[in-house]
Amino acid sequence: MGFFPSHRGLALGLVMAGPGFGIILSGFVVPKLLPISTLLSWQTGWLIFAVINIAVAWLTFTLIRNHPDDVSQNPLGRAPTLPVKNKKKLERSNIKLLVHLGVIFAIYGATYMVYVTFIVTSMVGSYQLSEATAGGVWAWIGLLSMFSGILFGWISDHIGRRLGLALAFFLPCHRLSVGRTD
Repeated sequence: MGFFPSHRGLALGLVMAGPGFGIILSGFVVPKLLPISTLLSWQTGWLIFAVINIAVAWLTFTLIRNHPDDVSQNPLGRAPTLPVKNKKKLERSNIKLLVHLGVIFAIYGATYMVYVTFIVTSMVGSYQLSEATAGGVWAWIGLLSMFSGILFGWISDHIGRRLGLALAFFLPCHRLSVGRTD
């Protein structure tokens, strides 16, 4: 299924639900891992998540291949009113943009994985939470992030990308600063 520009925020929100699902999974899996052979538990976690990522990448490569026009489907949303003048040039620029975004998302994913790997350990060490409780807190963060990505994607489709993104970044900062005395 494809998306017209009118619904691409929602599409991105659906894509970003994937990391939220991964956070939920890691919240339940990481605290239960035990060292295997010469691997520490966090190394085992990285190995498990690498295998899952390879499986998902393979599934994506084999299943998600066609443009909606190629399989007689219409993209979701409202069709743009302005016709595309030079489709070949637009497709080449889209490939460059896709590669650029892919590199950025890979960097984001790599840094996110480091954070995910050690957040439960930090909650256990710094706040003396049990591993199961820390994992549960992390799973709740994942659940909330799944819905927030979809919500703010939908909002950006209705009020615009810039204002939607500004709102998404403003609300958490505003909530954290409410009631602070420093």
